[in-house]
Amino acid sequence: MSPRAERRNRPRAEIADDMRRVRAHQDQQTDGAQQARERRPAERATTIGTEAATTTLEALKIDPDPDPEGIPLPDEPADEGGLSAHGPRLSTRTSFADRLLTLSSLARLRAPTPLVDRLLYRGTLAQLSGPAGSYKSFLAIAVACSVAAGTDLDGQPAGQPEHVIYVAAEGAAGLRARILAWCEHHGVDPGVLDPTLHVLPVPVQLGHRTTDVAEAAALAEHLRAALVILDTRSKCTLGMEENSNTEQAKAVDAAEQICAGSGATVLAIHHTGRTGSTPRGATAWDGGVWSDLRIVRGKDLAVTVCCEKHKDAPSGCSHRYQLIEHQVSETAMPRQSENARSTLVCVSRMGETSASVNQSDILICDALRQRPGLTATQLIEAAKVPKATVHRRLKALVEAGTVVKSGNRHSLTSTAVAQWKVS
Repeated sequence: MSPRAERRNRPRAEIADDMRRVRAHQDQQTDGAQQARERRPAERATTIGTEAATTTLEALKIDPDPDPEGIPLPDEPADEGGLSAHGPRLSTRTSFADRLLTLSSLARLRAPTPLVDRLLYRGTLAQLSGPAGSYKSFLAIAVACSVAAGTDLDGQPAGQPEHVIYVAAEGAAGLRARILAWCEHHGVDPGVLDPTLHVLPVPVQLGHRTTDVAEAAALAEHLRAALVILDTRSKCTLGMEENSNTEQAKAVDAAEQICAGSGATVLAIHHTGRTGSTPRGATAWDGGVWSDLRIVRGKDLAVTVCCEKHKDAPSGCSHRYQLIEHQVSETAMPRQSENARSTLVCVSRMGETSASVNQSDILICDALRQRPGLTATQLIEAAKVPKATVHRRLKALVEAGTVVKSGNRHSLTSTAVAQWKVS
């Protein structure tokens, strides 16, 4: 047997032992070099006397008997070795050899379970994107309140109340009225939310891994939070180039650290561009998130959320919601004007639509609902959907009985009109 084959057939335990020995040797070298650097100021100081040496050490803030395990490495992720008083410690992460999985151990990995039925999954990273004015924050408030109260989005009991951290990065001034409106509409005592719904009125900067990210992960872990909402993503990535996949991949990794460190679901709220339905900026988030959710505004305060992607769960489903005008009672908000007490409540509307409906179908059907009898060319402009996609989806919608074609013009069938009606 060749030497290469012998190495390949070695027991896994021996490979792991060898890797640990190599890592221990590297750690010893690192510790020795660090201690040597720290001894140099003290050795230089001995030339001017012991007292001067002590003064020099104090001025440089160097411990004359340093603890190698407490030496910070500024460029190393905080989660690998924990935090000391000065920053992250030397990495103590498990080696790759010890992390190898067999087919049997893969079976023991737990698949994410739903946090909000078919919309959000526990311990994952999700993004909800949509154009300005598409009521993203109102939906996020409804999700936050339902998880914190232990209800579904219709306010019906669904489980135990769980902790939620709502990062109001764009300001928290209007949240009280929205939360109270949700409670009054669903008949939930606001006191139920006091122990579980937490609002952080400042952004968590995802570019600050050893400060904001580490603290957010620790806070979520301390509270055992089920959900952390970042509203908005752009406010939580200040100083990070929005169009750079390299920069935004770092932000995705930082958000995943909050998930991994606390077990919470992290939901980032983001805007789409001025045209089209794709999230604004780099595509690193689209590919990096576990759930990619897109929201589309319809008529009369109706919205639809399409699950563009779930990594390991059925995708392509869509969920319809209705915004309802609500004025919070004077009892709940005394000495406040009617304008200050007027807001909207997002509620679930008729559950989930067919899983075959995707984002392009929503835009096409919405355009046909507003202007029946459009040609394919007119639909391309009205729905803001690429030409090839319009022709492909129109054919599928006609076959599914959602759209009827007369000549070169298209309209929704009567059944589809009833299904998609929003007024």
